[in-house]
Amino acid sequence: MWYSAVNFGYRNKTIIDALKAQLDRLPQLACQYLHEEKVLLSEKLAKECVRAFGLERRIQFNVGGAQAIENRKMFQEPLIAHEFLLAAVA
Repeated sequence: MWYSAVNFGYRNKTIIDALKAQLDRLPQLACQYLHEEKVLLSEKLAKECVRAFGLERRIQFNVGGAQAIENRKMFQEPLIAHEFLLAAVA
């Protein structure tokens, strides 16, 4: 988050208000627990992947890139040339 001040300015009220609203609404759970917001987000991401890339795959939440790669190996799913891992880092 420290680099965001370059893009959005220091103490940007819009960003602060959005973060506070999320803290009030979203559950604070480890990634392995299922909750309604995760299900809704997964559904939206899956639909967008089909629309944008024509790929019907599963959505998996991980705490980092290394875990995503290891989980992919565990499921032994081949990585297709046009496929990629989408990661959001806080």
